[in-house]
Amino acid sequence: LIALEHKSLDDQYLVSERAAQMEPDKMLLIAGEKLTLKELLYGIFLISANDGAEVLAEGTTGSEQSSSANRDEFINLMNSKAGQLGMKNTYFANPTGLDEDNNNSYSTAYDLAILTRYLIRNYPEVVEISQTPHIYFPITQTHQDYDMYSGINLLTTYPGVTGLKTGYTPEAGYTLITLARKNNHEVIGVLIGSEARRDEARELLDYSFANL
Repeated sequence: LIALEHKSLDDQYLVSERAAQMEPDKMLLIAGEKLTLKELLYGIFLISANDGAEVLAEGTTGSEQSSSANRDEFINLMNSKAGQLGMKNTYFANPTGLDEDNNNSYSTAYDLAILTRYLIRNYPEVVEISQTPHIYFPITQTHQDYDMYSGINLLTTYPGVTGLKTGYTPEAGYTLITLARKNNHEVIGVLIGSEARRDEARELLDYSFANL
């Protein structure tokens, strides 16, 4: 959301050495490459690319500061936006959501639903990205080729599902935000701490559509 508020989808980002070394889920970005915001968003939504998220954090503000200072500014913008949206029980410690030693991000299912609704209303192109089961970017003068498959099984197994995002940390467990559209209804489902997120998402969506 913060990147989309400050950049266009065709704007290019430079991959730093630090961002390229991010683990565990990654696009396998190489330091010195340049990718567009749209290409990085595909990596973030399809394979939860932590290296891609770090590239956005370092290159979005466009200031002349160091990439570390830009990253700090980006995180501050994330938390400011959360406050503006009324996400009262949310804090972002980093751009990835990964657990840290003593300063973890946190949120709630309700807050994440608020964020998702705002994002898809204001930037519907994100839905197009997140509903893509597979994408291939050929090699260019600025980057290697990338071949990525979505981690959301429901895209191809549950009619109406159009994204949105998987996640996992040891603290949060398996998480999933699901967007589904059917019979002129739209449902956002949020699971945190799930042990069987695909089955639980099906149950949640079945219940929601049956009661609309």
